[in-house]
Amino acid sequence: MPVNLIGDGGRYLQTIQFPERGHALPGARTASAPDIAPDVTKSDGASASSSFADVLTRALGQVNSLHVEADRQAELLATGRAENPHDAVLALEKADLALQLTIKITEKAIGAYRQLSQMQV
Repeated sequence: MPVNLIGDGGRYLQTIQFPERGHALPGARTASAPDIAPDVTKSDGASASSSFADVLTRALGQVNSLHVEADRQAELLATGRAENPHDAVLALEKADLALQLTIKITEKAIGAYRQLSQMQV
């Protein structure tokens, strides 16, 4: 069941296309989803470990940039220069969710490493 994102002034809403109907919800405008998946294939034959490291570096950089933006928005809100308090709250929530996801992924990776290290060969 494919999921499409609908653009609405920079915000995206999800619509689900049901296979038996073949269309989205009535009145929904479908748009292509933003490409957030990292490109892990390299044409120059680079090793998979270097591309995996690049993916992790980019992902952590994105989390950091979300936190920097949240700090900037919080500062604007605190000094009264924010045009829209809603933007500050959204930036803070995005940064918080990104950090929570990073923590969960780290916990899963550590758990997988522990399971692999306990395997007997």
